[in-house]
Amino acid sequence: MVLETEKDEKFYQPLDPYYLRIRWDRPSVNDGSSFYHNIYIDGQLHASQIEASQNRYTFTQLEEDKTYKMEIETVAANDTKRKASLSFRTYKYPILSFLKTKVTEITTTRAMLQWDAVYIDAKPRNTISRNKKTTRL
Repeated sequence: MVLETEKDEKFYQPLDPYYLRIRWDRPSVNDGSSFYHNIYIDGQLHASQIEASQNRYTFTQLEEDKTYKMEIETVAANDTKRKASLSFRTYKYPILSFLKTKVTEITTTRAMLQWDAVYIDAKPRNTISRNKKTTRL
């Protein structure tokens, strides 16, 4: 069974440490027995009896900068089991405490943020210059 991470165009956010989507090849059982999937994360049952027709699962509410071991177990009615595992580490957002961020306008669908942008100049001592910048999200 092949198990891998997958980019979901509808929900995927680049470098999102709290979200991961996985996919696996749909297994077949030699005698045609029915089967289901169990998903474990760090050895703990996370989701159980996922339908045989499913071959994707989305983890949400993960912690940033943490290594996880995920396993998928396929359990067939004929008492056979197959497992595949995958380890991954979630992204860590950088701490940018030197930026002074300010919300200058907020509505139900939009927020305007302002912060001091930081640039490292290509000078021998790597001096830092700051400029005001506004961006719409």
